[in-house]
Amino acid sequence: PGHATPQCGAHRGGRVRGSGAVGGCLLGSAGHPSRLVPRRTLSPVTLIAEDLLLLLLDDQSGKPNTSHLDLALGGAVLVDLALEGLVEVASHGSLVGSAKLRRAPGAMAGDRILAGALGAVAENKPAQRLVVKVGKGLLEPLAERQLRRGVLDRREEKVLGLVKRTRWPSR
Repeated sequence: PGHATPQCGAHRGGRVRGSGAVGGCLLGSAGHPSRLVPRRTLSPVTLIAEDLLLLLLDDQSGKPNTSHLDLALGGAVLVDLALEGLVEVASHGSLVGSAKLRRAPGAMAGDRILAGALGAVAENKPAQRLVVKVGKGLLEPLAERQLRRGVLDRREEKVLGLVKRTRWPSR
């Protein structure tokens, strides 16, 4: 009470706030270090999930470098939703349960991928379950975006002449 929240570049305890996304004021001041404020940037920006996909795909083979790609991409999309102010924490997690999320009042996503993920967010749904649900099937649409941008190529293959799979090597 009665304490002003430091602004960008303001000193806290005699030192400059961190240079990360929150400390560097990319997200703005939220009054508490655990609360994020929607970022205000110029479009077009890529989703964190798109950037993460590029990091997790092998440049040459186009094969994911993790067996948990769906989980990683689902988590990244939830972070994107939070940064855009489209979801809120309904209740904080504990040692035995994950935090629960809900849609922010009036939340509408302009991005097709974020809109699909936002549709999966039900009132007070555990974030751990949302990561799994949101992450399923994200590889294809995220990789397609990078294909249209000229970052990735699409390579169709058949395994043992039977099973079709798609790889996404860098151009």
